[in-house]
Amino acid sequence: MGYFVITTIIFIFVVLIWVVFALVKARQRIKLSKERPISNRLEKAIEYLQKKGKITNEEYRKLNKVSDTTAVKDLDELERLGLVKQIGKKGRNVYYVLTKDYPPVIHS
Repeated sequence: MGYFVITTIIFIFVVLIWVVFALVKARQRIKLSKERPISNRLEKAIEYLQKKGKITNEEYRKLNKVSDTTAVKDLDELERLGLVKQIGKKGRNVYYVLTKDYPPVIHS
């Protein structure tokens, strides 16, 4: 019976250490995503949004001279960072607007 108790305590201790480690790593990822400088392309898009109020994939491609795939990835990144919100599901009716409380942009 003593062996079972000791094994259980060790198991709980290991699980707790693993949980703490996972939480620390998750917190670091969140911190990095918030503090990471944005690229010049994304910065241009933010400035465009501040002037025009919205941006489409086509406008983004023309603004930054990039492919459709790159535009989609960049706009998804802006959305993931919480800087923009996608309006519409897919197709030509989709556009992006700045979120009401987007955080200050760190210039690279």
